[in-house]
Amino acid sequence: MFVLMMNGHVACLKTATGVGNKVDEKHVALIAPMLKKSRLKAAGGISTLSQTKRLFELGANKIGSSKGFEILAEAKQELELSSELK
Repeated sequence: MFVLMMNGHVACLKTATGVGNKVDEKHVALIAPMLKKSRLKAAGGISTLSQTKRLFELGANKIGSSKGFEILAEAKQELELSSELK
């Protein structure tokens, strides 16, 4: 299966389901550079904006989280604070 992923024959690889296992940054950092055309969806235990940013930095293309609204609210607050500082 992973050979198919590496060659771009599978659209997306998901790191975890969120049930039991949580996403591991080490796994994202290891897998992301190996994928050519396939995308990497980090999922499982993602609940903060800082986690989300870090996973994107490590190479995730998508994020799966049941805390999406909370993460977006955190991002909005961060943007508002940065615009106030300007």
